[in-house]
Amino acid sequence: MVLAQRDPWHDFRRGFKRFDRFFSGFDIDRPGTRPVGNIRTGNLALDVADQDEQFVVMASLPGVKPGDVDISITDRIVTVTADSEDSTQTADDDKYVLRERHHGKLSRSVLLPAEVDADKALAEHRDGVLTLTLPKTIVERTKRIPVSAG
Repeated sequence: MVLAQRDPWHDFRRGFKRFDRFFSGFDIDRPGTRPVGNIRTGNLALDVADQDEQFVVMASLPGVKPGDVDISITDRIVTVTADSEDSTQTADDDKYVLRERHHGKLSRSVLLPAEVDADKALAEHRDGVLTLTLPKTIVERTKRIPVSAG
């Protein structure tokens, strides 16, 4: 008789593989598999760089006009919203083999690790890339309060 060691997690992993195979045929977002910035779900991929005195936020917005971009800053939250229009008019009888270019509203909010000076923020849209320059503000964390005799 041969004794084999049984892996207690074998059935568990096999069940997840079956679950994954079943849902792989659907065009839905599964946790951990959705790419960042998937246009179909309305998310906007951002890069945020900390450059000592400022934050630089970059977003790829090909085909979006600068007037269709809205940027707001509230406390430490930066929100970028863009509305892209479908520039291609198609007839009802067109039959696509593949259609991946999407249009619609894209939006993303990011909590920055420090306060920024919204009055000095700059936004530039060049060659389909939005670049936000957000200067940091120095917030005094400790404030001494004098005690009066009284």
